[in-house]
Amino acid sequence: MITFPEYGDIYIFDFNTVPGSVTAGKRPAVILQTDEWINHEPAVIIAPISFRYKQTFLINHVVLGKRFGLKKDSMILLEEMQTVDQSKLGRYIGHITEEHLLRRIDQGIKRVLELRSKPYVPVTPVAKVRKRKKKRFVYDQRDVMCLCPVCKNTYRHRGYRLISVPGTKETCDLCNHRQGFDYAVVGLLSRPKT
Repeated sequence: MITFPEYGDIYIFDFNTVPGSVTAGKRPAVILQTDEWINHEPAVIIAPISFRYKQTFLINHVVLGKRFGLKKDSMILLEEMQTVDQSKLGRYIGHITEEHLLRRIDQGIKRVLELRSKPYVPVTPVAKVRKRKKKRFVYDQRDVMCLCPVCKNTYRHRGYRLISVPGTKETCDLCNHRQGFDYAVVGLLSRPKT
């Protein structure tokens, strides 16, 4: 049965096999990749564990002590995360079980990668906005009618373009009942052809 490494597992890894690695030599490393991706990928994300205490007050340094199978006081160096081949992982040492340490690791990863909890707002480049020239519709005086709101909507729903013409309120030319304003009805079919 094939066993895959899990998030929080500690393995021995030879960092000399990684070209340009800051950390060198065989040392413990903690698995930082989530379990769902480990099963499908040949590579895994790890962070080295150091026996020398560096600056413990930094959020990217997580102090483990002599627990989880480690024989010396140890610290995870999250700023040196690397992607390595799973087949190059060495002997299994242990697993970080304490929830508060796993939370510290998550916080450190977010800080190192500068992941923020605020939503990402993309910055759009400022483009020159062209002012649209207002279209002037040409209409014939024979197309001008006084329409109340009800009759105006009748023409609008039939697909005619209505252009407001300045004027005073008068009685509607269609229903001869309600008050309305003058509109030029463009595309009026009842107009005689000239």
